[in-house]
Amino acid sequence: MISQYEELIEKYGSEKTSEIIELLNNYKEAHGKKYKSDYHAILQWVAKEVTGNKKKHIRQEKEIDFRRREIALNRWIEEGNVP
Repeated sequence: MISQYEELIEKYGSEKTSEIIELLNNYKEAHGKKYKSDYHAILQWVAKEVTGNKKKHIRQEKEIDFRRREIALNRWIEEGNVP
């Protein structure tokens, strides 16, 4: 029988599983939380939080790139150029 830990590794990989476990442990310590099942808490919200962070990071990079382009365009217009 496969353990819950092994299931997490199969689903998320060892690196993400470590991040997931660390996030849950830190959250529990910081908030004094206890779960009947850490495994089910992981499936319910912790894994989504860890795997969603990558999407947030990519979105932030795109927003920064957009702002840089907007600033460059505004400078170009201020120099008297016409779009």
